[in-house]
Amino acid sequence: MKKLFYLIGMVLIITSSCKNVTKHQNSLILTDQNGTDTITIEDVALLKRIATNRNELIRVGRLEMEEVTLANQKKTAGIIGELLDRAEQKILGTLPPGRYYWSWSGFDEPDGMIGMAEEFMEVLATGRDPLDGKYAEPGGYTVDHALIKKDDLWHLIYIRGIAATNWPEYPLSNFGHAVSSDLVNWHTEKPVLETVKDGFDTYQVWAPHVIEHDDKYWIYYTGVTD
Repeated sequence: MKKLFYLIGMVLIITSSCKNVTKHQNSLILTDQNGTDTITIEDVALLKRIATNRNELIRVGRLEMEEVTLANQKKTAGIIGELLDRAEQKILGTLPPGRYYWSWSGFDEPDGMIGMAEEFMEVLATGRDPLDGKYAEPGGYTVDHALIKKDDLWHLIYIRGIAATNWPEYPLSNFGHAVSSDLVNWHTEKPVLETVKDGFDTYQVWAPHVIEHDDKYWIYYTGVTD
């Protein structure tokens, strides 16, 4: 329903650009018969910003950057994309249902997430990484983690969060694994410790902790069921 409102709102914006409109018309609210879905002209303006930023993200994502590796370029571009997606979902009321009553209460309003995406993109467009020195998978972020060194390489085991989301809401069926020789440049390996069909960790794995003992490496973690 809200997608229909979005299309109607775009027509209204085009119409208003050709006529003198009143302040009341500029704040017009469209609603369905039940009054449960609404969208304002302000919402449509935010959706227009999202669309504009997505086009800019395509351009910036194709730039050749001397000071930013391709992996870091993809990392930051992915995070920008997730911020725009989450803002759009909040405007249109299409956020996935959470497991808890507080699932989405702590997130910025759409304008804040769009603004953060714009700030990141402004820096990235100059050939610099706004998240320089911060490891994440493309479009993701690192939550609970363990760090251990073996044979001159650092191994990072971590919860695989998705940027601009509440990480417990997603099926974290394994841990991320990244390797670095200098704690600055990272290579993302295949995920580890997949959840099983039966047992105490059928749904998610949390909070990894790795130790070395008797030439073996042991991982302690929280296993979660439904």
